[in-house]
Amino acid sequence: MNKIVATFPFLLYIAGLGALLVSDLLVTTFLPDQQVAQWAAIRSFIGISSVLCLVGLDQVLVRTPESSFRILGLLLVQIPLISSVIAFAYRFYDSETNSVLVFLVSVGTAGSLALFQFFRTHGKRFAAQWSQQAWKILVGIYFAITVLQGSTFSIWLAITFVTILGLVLSMIPLRSKLPEQKDEPKSYGWIYSIGFRSLTTSLLLALSIYAEQFVVGSETDVSQSAYYFAHTTYFLLPASVLNGYLAFTIAPWLRENKDLYLHHKSKHALRWIAILVVYSFALSIFGYVAWKLMRSEGIEPSLPIQIAMLVSGMARTAYTFPAGFVGAFGTAKIFDGWIIFQTISFGLAIAVYWLLSRQFHLDIIIAISIASTFNWVTRMVVGFSLVHKLEKSLA
Repeated sequence: MNKIVATFPFLLYIAGLGALLVSDLLVTTFLPDQQVAQWAAIRSFIGISSVLCLVGLDQVLVRTPESSFRILGLLLVQIPLISSVIAFAYRFYDSETNSVLVFLVSVGTAGSLALFQFFRTHGKRFAAQWSQQAWKILVGIYFAITVLQGSTFSIWLAITFVTILGLVLSMIPLRSKLPEQKDEPKSYGWIYSIGFRSLTTSLLLALSIYAEQFVVGSETDVSQSAYYFAHTTYFLLPASVLNGYLAFTIAPWLRENKDLYLHHKSKHALRWIAILVVYSFALSIFGYVAWKLMRSEGIEPSLPIQIAMLVSGMARTAYTFPAGFVGAFGTAKIFDGWIIFQTISFGLAIAVYWLLSRQFHLDIIIAISIASTFNWVTRMVVGFSLVHKLEKSLA
């Protein structure tokens, strides 16, 4: 019975990410390019704004569960304040979207993410996944109804409704009994010093995942933006569904199985590389077949973008292991090095994009896919080099 109950968080995770994948497939298949580009921008906005609103305090929650109620209180004030600033700034990117909607989407998704980490900190895995996945399931239901009925509301208005409803539903587990705790007398300065460091790593990760769609949206027309988003849907999102849960569970597993991981890393590296390659190729083939089956208008995927996303998918999958290991065992010095190298990697990726698009006049969407892949491969290499350093210090 306990094993069955233990699978509920995983099933809820699959339901949420599956609903998001289905949403992307429905949008790219049945909706016009204008709405595809708008949905792509919203997806990217959510990924970046929620990180900014939390200022790394979600990671501090995980590190200091004894201070979780104090941190949650800070977030209740912090999230609306930063969301207001974000809503104002977003007008410079998209002046046609109502700032109130932008504000509410930011509050809804950031609040859900904060509750996800809060419940995760207290070992409430089902409540954590409920907080994280509720709005995604609602989004999937909305787009399914939209396609069946053949009519749409404003996508921003619809996403505002489902994210706020998702946040309200995420609060339901707060009524359950949580472990009693004594609030640790950590100063606000200490909390935010750790938070800003975590914010930097989380923001660099969010930018690595989502910034490319903003670049494509600002430098191309809606048809090119929609075309690029279709590639990320078919050739990257399936891997992210599986990798996301791996990232959710890897750090706790590594803390309990450090020696086993290091043994497999050193003794069976070639075997794991082979598994990674087969896994990535299988998902790429799946994405191509799905594209051919679902996109009946006869538009072919771009081979250069496919190849770039295949390599990027391998790097993103492999990256979850050093990220989890550094998260579980990293020292302050290692974290600082991690931040510096990730910043350099992101900066070099921008330089690669500029060189390919401006000097070699490569298509914007091909240039951004190559630059993104360069960033992820670099992050992966740096991650494993830091694990190697950590191995020596832990030996």
